[in-house]
Amino acid sequence: MKPKVKVFTRDKPCTKLHLWNCFKGVRGWKRVQVDMAHSIIGVNAPRYMLREDYVKKHVRKQDEYYALTTEGQNWLSEKFKAYLRNHPRDRKRAKNLPNGF
Repeated sequence: MKPKVKVFTRDKPCTKLHLWNCFKGVRGWKRVQVDMAHSIIGVNAPRYMLREDYVKKHVRKQDEYYALTTEGQNWLSEKFKAYLRNHPRDRKRAKNLPNGF
């Protein structure tokens, strides 16, 4: 059963926090199944990230996954640091923050 696709609007957009929590794992960056990613970050964010070459789609057996490219990892780290400076109370909602972040 597919998870429900998350819908974002202009009033409640997909933020860097959503992207961070989607792709950052305990041991580093993780690949995310496409259906699961759509339930966390919607469909427009991955479309933009694919177009900008920040993420690649991989197929393994019958499952499709999104995985950040090296450029995408650097982009998200840089943008997420700036996001936390502007939204310090979201630091508590961020998962798997590295020390000194």
